[in-house]
Amino acid sequence: MQIVTIAKSAPSVHFCLTINVGHNNESKETLGISSLLEKLILKRAQGKVQAIYGGTITSYFVEVPKEKWQEGLQTLLAVLNDFNFSEDNIAAEKEDIIKHTVDMFPIPRRQLKLLYKHTAYANADINWDMDNYIRSVGRYTAADIQAFAGRYYVAENTILVICGEIDNALLVQEVDKLLKGLPRGKQNPVKKDIYTGGFAQIPGKKSSLAYFGFDISHVPNIAELAVLLKLLAGRLERSFIDTDVNSDVKIAGYYGRRSLLISVESQQDNFPELLDIVADNIRRIRHEAANQRRMETSRNLAMVDYVEIFGNNSSEKSCREVAWQFIGCQNMFDVPGTIQDIANVSARDIMDAAENIFTTPMTLVVSSNQPVDYERYNQRLK
Repeated sequence: MQIVTIAKSAPSVHFCLTINVGHNNESKETLGISSLLEKLILKRAQGKVQAIYGGTITSYFVEVPKEKWQEGLQTLLAVLNDFNFSEDNIAAEKEDIIKHTVDMFPIPRRQLKLLYKHTAYANADINWDMDNYIRSVGRYTAADIQAFAGRYYVAENTILVICGEIDNALLVQEVDKLLKGLPRGKQNPVKKDIYTGGFAQIPGKKSSLAYFGFDISHVPNIAELAVLLKLLAGRLERSFIDTDVNSDVKIAGYYGRRSLLISVESQQDNFPELLDIVADNIRRIRHEAANQRRMETSRNLAMVDYVEIFGNNSSEKSCREVAWQFIGCQNMFDVPGTIQDIANVSARDIMDAAENIFTTPMTLVVSSNQPVDYERYNQRLK
């Protein structure tokens, strides 16, 4: 097992155990099984362990006072020690998952997220639908869960990140003792489906909602991307001032499956025209250099994001990001160097990065009762 320590003087120690598997790694034969296993693990932990699901990775967290770090480590590593669950417990968690699925599916934003995933990555080997998912979850037995855990919840497919003050030699001894029987196993290949782009639309409810997506897997410069996100978000915010439009610009998707996502939501009856404004701002960022004041604001906001992730008060975020860097990239990128690079990003750099990103195939998925023409926005981007 890989163990990464982040030295930090603090009254508590934060443990993050990340397994290189999640629901996005499931096949047609294992649909829903990762969620079932995660729920069983958390139920057994009785609130002592928290979890975040990253689609392609699953992270479990424990935070304890530093004088009780051995106790916290033992609590967390119990996740890997026993996958024997009773049929009664399995049945109860199945019922909970099915109820949650039925409750969440009618929500337009939930449907749109699923539609976005399968439109932007159209070569995925499964297409999610509620009835199929419920049938799949309902058929799993204790033996199925043990087989799934035995394949993925193994040493080579796991990384432990600790943020705090711990003697490293003693830490390794404790891990070795607690996980003496854990199989070595094999690392799960990082799943990176090919981005394809495309268009899809479903009926809307009270509001209309749209997601624009663009591939960023080929973008080499993290600093330029970070500043571009802030600059475009600011321009959209100003474009929609004094309206009911909510817009956002962010990196979205699963670890290993990332895209630049622009979301727009409104109750207005001219939704296609609002999407014109988004397309016009995308075209503008490709062809028009931002002024010095806008660049300075965007650079500062981009720096703040990295400080928030890797600063003194965000152990959970930083541990998880470190885990992904080692799983997906095999080492950690240079955080101070990236922040310094952000300070040097120019308006010309942003135009070049925008040209690189926004000339890739666009994904557009819409939840609206107003007709939307995909080609209309492709033409406005040029």
